[in-house]
Order: sequence, then structure tokens, then C-alpha cells
Amino acid sequence: MTASEESNAWLAAIVRSSDDAIIGKTLEGIVTAWNPAAERIFGYSEAEMIGQSITRIIPEERAMAYNTVQGDGRSRHPAAESSTTNPLKEVDP
Repeated sequence: MTASEESNAWLAAIVRSSDDAIIGKTLEGIVTAWNPAAERIFGYSEAEMIGQSITRIIPEERAMAYNTVQGDGRSRHPAAESSTTNPLKEVDP
């Protein structure tokens, strides 16, 4: 196995074992990847979602917001600045 193949296998294992839904989609909103956590969270199997519109899992009350943001898949506006505070491990200098 080449280093590249090993790296790809390692990353694929991370995606498969994640407790978070990891979903890939095209710019048009068609699902191309669906990990086991997405199946647990949303209830659809990978076979049911690959090739389907991502809007299948977007609540009706959020569909309009998704469509506004989705547009043609390209941002017309810079991302809003945000900050997050995370607890950090104390490190001795």
C-alpha cells in the first residue's frame, strides 16, 4: 500500500467511525457521501441517500434559508466573523 493509499484509508476510517454526521454533496445539493453516523442521526441508509437531494433531511421550516444560502454553491458574501471559546488544557511554560 502506498503512503497515499494508507492516508486515504486512515481518513476513510475516521469518517466511518465518527459520531458526527459527515455528508458529502455536490454544488447542486445531491448527496455523494453518507457516513454511518448520518444514518443513525437522520434514519436514512447510505443507499437511500446517495443520489438524493440534501433537502430530504432539511426541516421544512429551514428549507427557505437553505435555498437562500445554497444558491449556486458559491459565496457572494464574505463569511461572517465569529469566535468560539474552547477550554484548553493547561500547559506549563
